[in-house]
Amino acid sequence: MASITKIRNKNGSVSYRVNWRVGDSKDGKRRQEYKTFDNHEAARAHRRSVEQDIESRRVGGPKGQTVFGYLDGWLKEIERKAERGDISPKTAEGYANNINIAKRSLKDQRLTRLTRSHLNTAYDKMLESGKLLPDGETGPLSKRTVHHVHSVLHNAFADAVLDKLITHNPASLAEPPKVQGKKYRRKVRDYTKDEVERQLKLAQTDKRYPPDTYLIALMLAICGPRRGELCGLAFNDSIDLEAAKISVFRNVLEVKGEVVVREVPKSDASVRTISIPVALVELLKQQRKRVLEMALIWGKDYSRKPLYVFPGPGGTAMNPKLITRRMERLAIRAGIDMAQVSPVHSWRHTSGSLLWAATKDVKAVQERLGHSTPQITMELYVHNAPTADEAAADILGALIRR
Repeated sequence: MASITKIRNKNGSVSYRVNWRVGDSKDGKRRQEYKTFDNHEAARAHRRSVEQDIESRRVGGPKGQTVFGYLDGWLKEIERKAERGDISPKTAEGYANNINIAKRSLKDQRLTRLTRSHLNTAYDKMLESGKLLPDGETGPLSKRTVHHVHSVLHNAFADAVLDKLITHNPASLAEPPKVQGKKYRRKVRDYTKDEVERQLKLAQTDKRYPPDTYLIALMLAICGPRRGELCGLAFNDSIDLEAAKISVFRNVLEVKGEVVVREVPKSDASVRTISIPVALVELLKQQRKRVLEMALIWGKDYSRKPLYVFPGPGGTAMNPKLITRRMERLAIRAGIDMAQVSPVHSWRHTSGSLLWAATKDVKAVQERLGHSTPQITMELYVHNAPTADEAAADILGALIRR
């Protein structure tokens, strides 16, 4: 596609000329271009750059790929990033879901011909019938979901611009539906003191629950972990019973129906070490004894590395959804109105609100909960909660029933 010609100048010196053809002239012929360099290495570098540019233009040109073809290739690159650990598998799954939604409403055409008008038409269609229903019919998608689709498309086409497949990002000028309210719009309330006590008492005394249910509720209230972080805790690398500290660094996810253990944290702030009360240490010692007894009964095939605090079958990581289901049943049996309640995250809200009420230290709450910025802590967890006026002498450790 490009060549180098060695030229001997009149003064005896040598130069190198890079030759290539680009574009279509008015008479239908390609235009000759060239550039001269004093040394061969510089000429070779320019030739490589020219060839890469020509190849990019060829791929994105009239004979290039379609919108769907490009998006499929982009998703494969996202999957490779997830396999390398650069992004979360859950994030990759979300990208794939949003791209699939987009493809149901977009018209497949050459990538270079995609415009903001095409995207706006697709967004309107999503709002009317972008959701697939179980009976095979379609239904409307929420404005927030369509906005998520737009964000993913914007990222995908931004990469196409970087790869010189298109000259501009059509999503930059598109008009997705406006989403009302703040970014963290959903109001998930924390539990009142009475609701906390009812659930803890039920988990501790009701024989229908496994013995570790009470400990799970306490860990959520006292330590405020995300459910995946709770499932990732292990006695041999996360729990220091002597120092009464817990290290949070592992996350367990469910991706496409399979449990995935992610050693790479959600963010740098997610990696944290938090202190726990002595009473909780004693309960963890009892849980370790139960886990080791379970491993002994299971046999040599029981997975002990890591030795999960709340294991799944055979010592594998527990599916985070099981935590949600168990805590949901607990809340319902405790007579709690589930409106604006998240079975797991309401415990996390409760933990943050209790700490805020007792300390008024946003930084301390942020670091304990593992947020990347204090603003997230303020917007999500630090608010006028029903528990804020309660006495917090021993703060979270007082939740443990003697």
